[in-house]
Amino acid sequence: MTKLMLIGMGSRGDVQPLIVLGEALKEAGYDVVLVAGSNFQAWVEERGLAFLPLTTDMEMLMNSPEGKEWAKNGSKSPIHEGIAMRNMLNAYGQALAEDILRLCTQADVLFSNLPTFGMIEAIAEKYHKPHFRIMFSPLTPTNDPRITMVPSVPWRSVFNRFACYAGIYFTYSITKDVSNLMRQQLGLKAWGWRDYVQAWNRVLSLTGVSPLIMPPDEAWRDNVVVTGYWFDDSGQTWQPPTALTDFLAKGDAPVYIGFGSMTDSDPETTIRHMLNALAETGQRGIIYTGWAGLNASTLPESVFLLQGAPHDWLFPRMKAAVHHGGAGTTGAALRAGVPSTVVSHLGDQPYWGRRIYELGVGAKPMKRSQFNAHRLANAIDAMTKTPDMRQKATQLGELIRAESGTQNAVNAIKGWLL
Repeated sequence: MTKLMLIGMGSRGDVQPLIVLGEALKEAGYDVVLVAGSNFQAWVEERGLAFLPLTTDMEMLMNSPEGKEWAKNGSKSPIHEGIAMRNMLNAYGQALAEDILRLCTQADVLFSNLPTFGMIEAIAEKYHKPHFRIMFSPLTPTNDPRITMVPSVPWRSVFNRFACYAGIYFTYSITKDVSNLMRQQLGLKAWGWRDYVQAWNRVLSLTGVSPLIMPPDEAWRDNVVVTGYWFDDSGQTWQPPTALTDFLAKGDAPVYIGFGSMTDSDPETTIRHMLNALAETGQRGIIYTGWAGLNASTLPESVFLLQGAPHDWLFPRMKAAVHHGGAGTTGAALRAGVPSTVVSHLGDQPYWGRRIYELGVGAKPMKRSQFNAHRLANAIDAMTKTPDMRQKATQLGELIRAESGTQNAVNAIKGWLL
């Protein structure tokens, strides 16, 4: 039986869709193992998948000094973000490379994600293993601004293609040290930019995003497939705590505010902005504590502090959502059919905030460095007092719920492995 190894170096939003895909591939007859941080082991094994742990996990990285610097300053400029992310990866690069090399030799087919692409391609090259790249963001060269991370112009243009290559170079510059560390250990020559981009364009790429949000370019070859989201429906059977259901029953649908896996160097100020914005707009709210450790000694009765809940259960019960713009969280909000606004911290988050705004299903996004009570209140007002926005969000949610993203992904993989 062909053994497939899915690499989930990242946060919960990176691992959850891999669990869904892994379950579907297992049902299709493949031997599947998922590799991720050890903090995800119990969750993955509960879902019936084989699991191999990385010594270095993303939660540990995000709570390291380098990770907090990335979360704090990543939205200021690409230069700040690149330096912070590269410092974080390099600080743990040796351990990460050793882990991946030890684990990946055990599989027949390898699936990398964005931070591990270069390392996995080195192993695939050395041991002649098939290698597919899993993506949840747009980094395939195109002239289309809708699928360009940071478009140069808002119309189809070769300048947007240049911008795509700039984004790929950005990824290369961040990961080249850990990639070349792996190549050195395998006795391969070091990669330069030309080698990296040639591999990037050659490797088959599977993108778990709705084509309604990220429409595939007709000029792309068959080695790039946009499948639709790989949604996890396990939350439908989730049993919420009584305190949460009691809160929801006491009044109007609340506004969700949470930044997921983003850490925070000043959580007290962050939650104060959230509470002030909710008070100013007169809305009830659910604040998700997340990896930032948000907390408050006293809360008004109109606000609930949430330790955790599946998005597919929670978001349909919300009036609107304010989140960090992770690809998975964005997809969950879109699927639920509720307006949402992104407070972007880093990476692809500004892209998802822009797409939500362009599609008319959310308020204007803001950078984390711009976040304050006034801007948050304006976003909440826009989402809760604009009927046309809510209608568009509802209609888009219906279309996304009708997609079969996971099955499309399995079909693509089957075709590639023939």
